[in-house]
Amino acid sequence: MNRRVPEAIVWPALFLLAAAVWLMPIAVAPCSFPIWVGGGYTDLLITHWPNAVYLRRALVEWGQVPLWNPLILSGAPFAADPLSGLWYLPNWLAVLLPSPLAFNLLFWVHLAWAGLGGMSLARGHGVGREGAALTGVLVCGAPKLIGHVGLGHLGLIEAQAVLQTEAFSAGISFTRSEGILPAPETNHAI
Repeated sequence: MNRRVPEAIVWPALFLLAAAVWLMPIAVAPCSFPIWVGGGYTDLLITHWPNAVYLRRALVEWGQVPLWNPLILSGAPFAADPLSGLWYLPNWLAVLLPSPLAFNLLFWVHLAWAGLGGMSLARGHGVGREGAALTGVLVCGAPKLIGHVGLGHLGLIEAQAVLQTEAFSAGISFTRSEGILPAPETNHAI
């Protein structure tokens, strides 16, 4: 009896594994924050984590989502701040789970998502399965993305993973309709 695992499970599992390899220092200590060795600070600790703590506290103590953050200078809009992460639902993991674990899960899943986006781009341009899989593994471990993890740029990694997939889809559609192969960077304009 020959049982095959569906590709809808194989590819996400491959990229989750690849992202775990790229994030090995986090994998050995999942309840600690990733910090660049040469850096004195990380955006994760000065922006994202305090916002998650403030949101959790507001929900527990006041029973509502805060619109204003009185902890910054004389106060600042919280709901309108893109760094609050309030309107991106996966960021609510940081409210529900212990913060280091939640942020590490967000980094891990979004790197894998970026890998899936890279693979879909390659497949859309006619690259074979193995080549497309290699492309995805390289995208999810791109030094730029891994560097953003160390610097705590959660929002940039989330945007890269989500918007890259949309931009690549637009580029593939453009290639099919116009017969012109755009550079990956110009897909965002399409």
